[in-house]
Amino acid sequence: SVLLPVCLCATDLQPVCLRELRRSFFSRSRRRQSHSQRPLTVRVLRKSRLLHFGKTDRACECPYQAVLEVADSSDRAAVVLWNSLCLDWYRGVEPGTVLSIHSYRVKESYGSRSGSAREQDIEISLNSRNPSAELAVVPESAVLPQWNLPSVPFHFLSREELPSCPQGHTCDFIGLVTFAGRPERLRVRGQGEEQLKQYRWLQLEDGTGGQPVAVKLFATSQPEEQAGIHPLSVLVCTSVQLMKTSSVHYLTSTRYTQVYCTGQHQRRPYRRLPPVRRFIQWLKTVDEDAVARRAVIGGFFSFPPLAASMDQYLQERSGDPGLVSAAELQREAGRLLYRERRCFAIQGTVVSVTHSDCDNTVSAAPGCDPADEQLSWSSSSAPLSPCSSLGCPWSPRNSGSVRLGGSGRRAQKRLFVGERSRSELPRKRLVLPPPSPRWSGLHTDADADSGVGFSLWEATMEFLEKDDGDEEGEEEDGVGASCGAAPPTASPGREWAGPWLGRARAARETLPRRYSHARREVQALALGLQPETLQRSLPDSKLDTFSTAAGYSGHYTVTLRDLSRSLVVQAVFLPSCPGDWHCPPLPQAHSNSWLAVLAHGGFSPGSPPPAPSDLLSMAAQLTGRRLLLVLELCQLGGGRLEAVLSRAFPLDPCG
Repeated sequence: SVLLPVCLCATDLQPVCLRELRRSFFSRSRRRQSHSQRPLTVRVLRKSRLLHFGKTDRACECPYQAVLEVADSSDRAAVVLWNSLCLDWYRGVEPGTVLSIHSYRVKESYGSRSGSAREQDIEISLNSRNPSAELAVVPESAVLPQWNLPSVPFHFLSREELPSCPQGHTCDFIGLVTFAGRPERLRVRGQGEEQLKQYRWLQLEDGTGGQPVAVKLFATSQPEEQAGIHPLSVLVCTSVQLMKTSSVHYLTSTRYTQVYCTGQHQRRPYRRLPPVRRFIQWLKTVDEDAVARRAVIGGFFSFPPLAASMDQYLQERSGDPGLVSAAELQREAGRLLYRERRCFAIQGTVVSVTHSDCDNTVSAAPGCDPADEQLSWSSSSAPLSPCSSLGCPWSPRNSGSVRLGGSGRRAQKRLFVGERSRSELPRKRLVLPPPSPRWSGLHTDADADSGVGFSLWEATMEFLEKDDGDEEGEEEDGVGASCGAAPPTASPGREWAGPWLGRARAARETLPRRYSHARREVQALALGLQPETLQRSLPDSKLDTFSTAAGYSGHYTVTLRDLSRSLVVQAVFLPSCPGDWHCPPLPQAHSNSWLAVLAHGGFSPGSPPPAPSDLLSMAAQLTGRRLLLVLELCQLGGGRLEAVLSRAFPLDPCG
């Protein structure tokens, strides 16, 4: 917990209102920043995430900034915390906190200076020097009625209300988490330099609108709160933004988004709002066993779904590179950093198709290329990583290439251990959560999960007067599908000794897992970002002790080759199946042929999906077909590159 400075007595406060402060600032000569001596008493309405503005060419001991949106009875304004004040105050100030501020500077707001704001506005700048700002928390019992401070505004919307809202609308949302995705990173360009932003996908249900709401949650400077997000927990997201595409809509976090999970709702001002009470009433009627059976954690997840036609796909793509060549794909794959994910499109053909089911049984298509076109891998030339000659930052220091293949045990060992030494490239160390009483089950078998109860009804108690603790869950654990990294068996024909990307089977992190509430700490660590020291506390085989999700029935491995025949990609194809609540197929019905399944990313929703053996027998449909292949690449660490085939569109007229 954060120790706050001593509060000032409310009788000593003689605040100045924000309206008077703004009028005084814009009426005087502003050749110098205004330094006000009169105290300011405001309520915090919103709190932004922390911004790190440090640069290598600047020496700053604490390069942090945070923005508080505050208000009094007269107006609103932004309070900007700089440098060491962020360390002292950020975690101790929440929306709803009343602050008394002394020794501050009044400046023209950044929006006014940059021209992005429609009207002139001010901001309150607080720093540790020149002048040294003084802050104090005023407890609610000491807030005087004549101050007339506003309450924290909330605008909760339900799932069924979202379609009628415009693009970019900001709202609050409460829901039951049914899917918590793995952490991934996105490369964005801001202020002239590239940055990596961490995010994860969530799915929330609130009892309205049928399908769950997808939430793309970026970092909110709340590590403890975000670590507590798991399926079967009640999550409140504030100040999220509505994003709309041609077919779906979803929510994404903003600069002011705050999240609160089960166990963190006590004394929150939204607890007694009517939308929250309606959600709690619905939650008491939920069939807990049914929700637990379809709760999913981790695995590959792509949202919003891509279009089913090539023309629409090319029109809708934004932010991703256009069509790339084989050399460009190799180069960009080699630039991917840990858990960074990007989407590419390349022209190519299908060489072979195999299917791996939940029992690790591999079935191969009878053949989809003529005999002289089939590939085999030389025993003396194992497939190489895309960074073998590109100086990839995660390459082994004493090796010129990174092998994706190898023995099964060696491949498993690389799941949690980076292959570069600690001295090569400094990086932030993630702090592992403190041990809990349930941590003693870390090295137990999956059978230890049985006999643990869980109740959603108890999770609603913290919205009432009582504050109850966490609940345990129940899960039927089994052995998940294997994720071998060995290259495919050599087939007759000429040998392929060139470079290739991907894996012979899906990696452990690619497969969606059934949520286990009793072993949620182990699942969170196994599916999360992995520090090197994790190997000593978590065996790499722990992911295999968790069952795959109920909607997962196996995956296809599609071997692809670019038109110049200089690169082979082994991509995992995870088709969407009817009845899968987690990843439903597109609503358009089709013939369930290979070309239709690849173009839609899944099977037709109006008919039962074909058996894998039937689909493999039809693989000859792909022989010689030139396709536009949409690949999603993610660097899983340890030289393991995940390649997922999202869409494939025929390029020839007969397609």
